[in-house]
Amino acid sequence: MKYQLGANVGESSIITAAGHLFAKSQGDLLWHEGGYGNLLLSHDVCTQSFMFNTDMCVEHTWGNSLGFGIEVDENLIEKFSLAIQVFYKS
Repeated sequence: MKYQLGANVGESSIITAAGHLFAKSQGDLLWHEGGYGNLLLSHDVCTQSFMFNTDMCVEHTWGNSLGFGIEVDENLIEKFSLAIQVFYKS
């Protein structure tokens, strides 16, 4: 099945990384939106904005780690949140 993966305009690096991970795990992806990072956001909530380069490609090295391969800045999460409820903390 061929499909398009889209995201909200102005998405953070968290949703960009999640979409990128999903897209890399699937075949027959026709289009993949997202990755605008700091071009549309005044602040991203990750320490480094995960976005496309000048060739319009998202480059990311996943390495051997689990998860999305991004680092969330907890101070920015607190700054931009109305309420925070922690369910699990390692």
